[in-house]
Amino acid sequence: MVDQPSENPDAAYNWHPAVHAEHFDETLYYVLIRLQEPLHRPVAQQIRDLLDIADVKYACAYPLFGWADALLRVWLTPHSYERFIEILDDSTTKHNVEKYKGFTTTQIRYMWHEGDVNLLASSKEIQTAIAANTADIEKVVSDPESTDSEEWRRLKDAGLLFPRHTVPEGGVKFYTCLTRTTDSISPKQEIEAIKLAMESTSAGRSGALMSERASLYCGVGSLATYMVRCVADSFDDILALAESFDIHLKTTNLRPETLLVANPSAVYESDYVNDPLHLSHSDTNTARRLDFPPEVFAKLHAQHRHQLSELVVEACELTKDDHSQRELVLEILRTSALDDRKGFPASLSFLLEYEPDFTEFLKRELGKRFGPDWPEVIRRMCAESEHWREHALNEMSKKLKEWTLGTWATTASAIASLDREFRGRLDTVLDPDWDDELQSLKELRNDLSHGRVHVLPRYDVYGPSMTEYLRRAMSAAVFAKKTPRQITND
Repeated sequence: MVDQPSENPDAAYNWHPAVHAEHFDETLYYVLIRLQEPLHRPVAQQIRDLLDIADVKYACAYPLFGWADALLRVWLTPHSYERFIEILDDSTTKHNVEKYKGFTTTQIRYMWHEGDVNLLASSKEIQTAIAANTADIEKVVSDPESTDSEEWRRLKDAGLLFPRHTVPEGGVKFYTCLTRTTDSISPKQEIEAIKLAMESTSAGRSGALMSERASLYCGVGSLATYMVRCVADSFDDILALAESFDIHLKTTNLRPETLLVANPSAVYESDYVNDPLHLSHSDTNTARRLDFPPEVFAKLHAQHRHQLSELVVEACELTKDDHSQRELVLEILRTSALDDRKGFPASLSFLLEYEPDFTEFLKRELGKRFGPDWPEVIRRMCAESEHWREHALNEMSKKLKEWTLGTWATTASAIASLDREFRGRLDTVLDPDWDDELQSLKELRNDLSHGRVHVLPRYDVYGPSMTEYLRRAMSAAVFAKKTPRQITND
C-alpha cells in the first residue's frame, strides 16, 4: 500500500514506538519482496493484495528500483506477522512471491525527532504517559483519521504522538541496509560508527545533514543487521550519500546495500495500529493455540481472558505430546470461548461414546481375572462383603444387557476394593485415580444426556463453577481418549 499525502498535515503522524510495542504488543517489521512476474499490475497493488489476504490493514510498501520489487514497512503483533509470512511461504496459493527477506526491529532511533534516543527502550516517563492516557490512545486508534480531536491533542502534548518529519519537495527516499560480515567490533561500536557517518554527511545541496533526515533501526533477520531510512535532496545526491557510507564505515565490516525508492511522491507512511486489541502475550498465545482471531478475546472480560489462558496452559500440560488428546481438549475450550450453543455440547460427545468402550474393556478384564463365569463370581464376592453387599448387589442384579455406565463403574470400584490384583491391573492400564475420574465422567455424561449442559447461561464466562466444570471436562476427555481403545487393542 502506498499512502497518499493528506490535505491535513497533522494526518501524517507517528506514534511513539513504545505505544506500538508496550501497549499493543506490536513490532516493526521490514520485508523485502521480489515478485515472480509483473502480472501487468502495479507492484503496490500486488503487495496490497498480499496484505489483504493476511488481514493487515495498515502498512507502507515502497516500490523499488533494482532486483527487489518492494520494501514493506509494517507494525504487527508476532501472531499477525507469522500469518503474513505463512502466506509468503505458501507457494501453492499463487501469491506471486519469488523470494523475500525479513528484518525484525529491536531498536529505533528517529534522528530527526529525538536524536540519539532508542525509542523502544523502556522509559519510566513514557510508561507513565501511556498508563495515564490509555483511554485517549484507544479513542485515537479507533478513528486514526480524526486528528483534530481533544484526545489527539492531549496525546501530542504527552509526547505519544508527533507529526512526521517534513520531507523536502522533490526529495528522494532511500533505505540503506547494513549487514554485519564479521564480529570484529561490538554492536555498540557499530551503532556509534553509523551515527558518526550520518552526522558527517550532507544530504545534498541543501546542506542538511543526513542525520537530520534519518531514522536508524537495529534488528535481526536475513535482510540486514541495521537499516537507515533517509531522504536525499535529489536523485543526483544518492550516489554521493552511498559513497559516504562506504568511506565512513570502512572499519566496521558492515556491508551496505542501497534500496532506492521508485515513487518519490509517496511522502507519508502509515503508522497506524494494525492490532488495536490491548492483549497480553498470554492472550496472544491463547488465540494461537485455539486457532482463532484475537478479536474473540476482546469480547471477554479481562479476568475471563486470564482464566481462559490458564485453562489452555493446563490443557497443554494435561495432554503432553498426544496430539489427538490435545485437539479434543482444546475443542472444548474453543467452543466455550465462542459461546457456541451447539458446538460446546457437541465437543463433549465423547462422554456419550465412552460407555460401550468401557463396557467391553471391563468385561474383558473381569473375564481374564475371574473366568467365563465372572458375573456369578463377583456377585458372591460382593455378597460376602459387608460394605458392598447391598449397593453393589442391587446394581448387579440386573441383566448384563441392562447395565449402565453407573453399574459398570460401581462394579469396577467394588471388585477393585476386594481384589488387589484386579486393582493393580486397573491402576496400571487406566490411571491410579481411575475411580475418581470414572465417577466424574459418569456425572458429566449424565448432565449431557439429560440436557443440563444446554441450559447453562453462558459458556464464555469463566467464574469458579464454569472453570471447575471445564477442568473436569478436560480431565475426562484425556481419560476417555486414552483408555478404552488403548486397552481393547492390547
